[in-house]
Amino acid sequence: MKVLRACSQVVKLAWRVGPGALILSFGEVLGAVLRFLQPLVVAWLVNAIINRSVGAAVGAAVVFVAVLAASALFESFAVAARVRLIDQVGREFDREMIQAVSEVQLLDTLESDLVARAVKRVEDRANAMGYTYNALMAVLIQAAAPITSLVVAFIIDPRMLLLVLISIPAVWLASYSNARTARAEDAADRFVAQAKQWVSLLDDKNARVERSVYGLNDWYKTNLRRLVGGRESALRSASRAEAGLGLLGESIFVLGLAAIMSWLILWPSKEMTAGLVVAALLVGLDLRGALGALRFAFSGLGPGIRSAVALNDIRTDAQAAAQMDSMKRTPNGSTGSQAASCSYAYANGTVALREINLTLQPGSVVAVVGENGSGKTTLVELLLGLRKPSHGAVDLIAGAYAVLPQKFARPELKLSDAVAVGRSGGPSVVALEGVAVRDFWSALGGEESQLGSEWPGGVDLSGGQWQTVAAGRALYENARFLVLDEPTAALDPEAREYVSDRLLSAAGRVAEAGGTAVIVTHSMAIPHRADWIVVLHDGRVQEVGTHVDLIRSGGRYARSYARATEGFRGRLARE
Repeated sequence: MKVLRACSQVVKLAWRVGPGALILSFGEVLGAVLRFLQPLVVAWLVNAIINRSVGAAVGAAVVFVAVLAASALFESFAVAARVRLIDQVGREFDREMIQAVSEVQLLDTLESDLVARAVKRVEDRANAMGYTYNALMAVLIQAAAPITSLVVAFIIDPRMLLLVLISIPAVWLASYSNARTARAEDAADRFVAQAKQWVSLLDDKNARVERSVYGLNDWYKTNLRRLVGGRESALRSASRAEAGLGLLGESIFVLGLAAIMSWLILWPSKEMTAGLVVAALLVGLDLRGALGALRFAFSGLGPGIRSAVALNDIRTDAQAAAQMDSMKRTPNGSTGSQAASCSYAYANGTVALREINLTLQPGSVVAVVGENGSGKTTLVELLLGLRKPSHGAVDLIAGAYAVLPQKFARPELKLSDAVAVGRSGGPSVVALEGVAVRDFWSALGGEESQLGSEWPGGVDLSGGQWQTVAAGRALYENARFLVLDEPTAALDPEAREYVSDRLLSAAGRVAEAGGTAVIVTHSMAIPHRADWIVVLHDGRVQEVGTHVDLIRSGGRYARSYARATEGFRGRLARE
């Protein structure tokens, strides 16, 4: 059923993107039928020559040429239409796949094997559905040839249908060979996937320093050679088997054809003529060639169908996941956010949060602090609706969200587009002015500067500048819920204090407008300026309160603040 569904999907896509081209592409089938009807015309011509009938010979010759011309005409238009559809079907399916994946919002789903495979398929097998369509059409075209030959064989002499029997071994051997080749290709794919990882390491700019310092080039080459050798070994035996089985099938067919032709010649029927004997031989040879072409078409169809089935399943699952996500992420209309008895564990079993009970009041700036691994980022991802709690519930704030994450995107677009990313909140420079240490966009050439050094005239940015662009995205529109996750991590010390002030001011404006701003930070220079401080430790909320209250309590926050201020005083004393 999955195969039929995938094939049906391919045909539907072809009809949707080019119904006229799909109809035209069937001209190849008609062309194949006309070509394989030619033995009957040859029989007519041979009989006319033997009977010395000039009129009949001329008529047969004219029909022969006309059929060839019509076949060529049909096929020329059909091939152009099929080639056009290969690209259109592939791009349309890839677009649907990317759209399905892009609609998935929950990070749990995006991190799942399902979506990872979908992204990988789109990356590795771009236009795969287009080539599946091509393979399906190739099988249909090649199948028309033997069917036409068998019809012609029956017209010549019903005994010619014995060609079906002598074709069975060749078809069965081809099917067995294709299955064996498919298993070999699956085994080879594992080597290819690993080899691609090694190649990516060789090409990875971030790995160049370590590769040179540790002298890893030979190590990379050795592993790459091993993986390529494993792939070749997996495919070589299948290739030898395919050649041997193909030869065996061909031999059986040729011997069977010789036996059938001997029977027709030695014990001819009353209607058998010299022309029909010639036609019978041509039909047999045509059928042999047609079966070979059909085997080849089926060998190309196998990988295409497997790819189509996998891609179709992944797309269907991604679409279902996107629908579930939209249901899970629907805000409840609340003006604040609340996590009630909330716990979260990752797919690998790592528990990030334990029994979180927390309420974020509107009109406040909240600082979330804690050591690495305490669950800060996971908590804000739950509050943003990007993850679903393993236990408990999170009420989502209604309204627009904005976020400056730890791992921010670096879109190599024009600067204005990299800040706006499709939105229409206002000029991008205004957003950048709210966070930038200096108007670096002017040095780059203005809002229309192309980011990315590999683009013509493009420029690369430092990590801090890319973070500034990401901060501009967060402040581009007025948000009801603003999250800043380690907002100064990529900045140099000189810029850190300046940007911290600007981001805190932006967070304050969100709070003044009745929204909520959350700042996740390690820096002790930020939390004391927030309205509330949430202290996480080992996935639990240890303390909640104002800076003054937490200092008075003498708990974990007070101790961390004391260590930070002592270190700062020590540096001042040394200076």
